[in-house]
Amino acid sequence: MKVAVTGDAGRVGGKVIAELLGAGFAVISLDRAKPAADQGCPFVSVDFTDFGETVGALTGVDNRHADVDAVIHLAAVPGPGHVPDPTLFANNI
Repeated sequence: MKVAVTGDAGRVGGKVIAELLGAGFAVISLDRAKPAADQGCPFVSVDFTDFGETVGALTGVDNRHADVDAVIHLAAVPGPGHVPDPTLFANNI
């Protein structure tokens, strides 16, 4: 099974990827920023506020991957106060 994980550069994302890889899943890391450490899986830079980029990332990027079976969506602004409320809402939706 191939799983795409969004928001892998965050604290939770890296742990989820490690668990999935340890359980034998094929994992694709999707985020705006590349994680500081190598996660052991392909990374694709995606701006999730851009619908076209998001669709492209989930359906195949440069033939590096295709046929994603599941998505674990962790990409988000982590909570109120980090950005203005309208930005938080627009980004996280």
